[in-house]
Amino acid sequence: MILILGGTTEGRIAARTLEEAGKPFYYSTKGDEQEVTMHHGIRLQGAMDELDLEHCCREHNIQLLVDAAHPFAIQSSPYPEPACHPIRTYLSATR
Repeated sequence: MILILGGTTEGRIAARTLEEAGKPFYYSTKGDEQEVTMHHGIRLQGAMDELDLEHCCREHNIQLLVDAAHPFAIQSSPYPEPACHPIRTYLSATR
């Protein structure tokens, strides 16, 4: 399964790409301000610290993590790679 840490333009692009490909995924944002229409994606909302992210990755069998969170999203961005150790691939979108 794929998890996108979004809330940014890059996150929406990643979600749109997976939607067009018909792939199932999770799209996580800290808040609920962003409107994202998804048919194949499942929306997750709320800030995640390192333990929350690790739990999320294990619970949903995340194999690919796309960190497209805002650079100032300090609660998530510094943690993803070590927190999701069991994942196979980690991608980070940088500005």
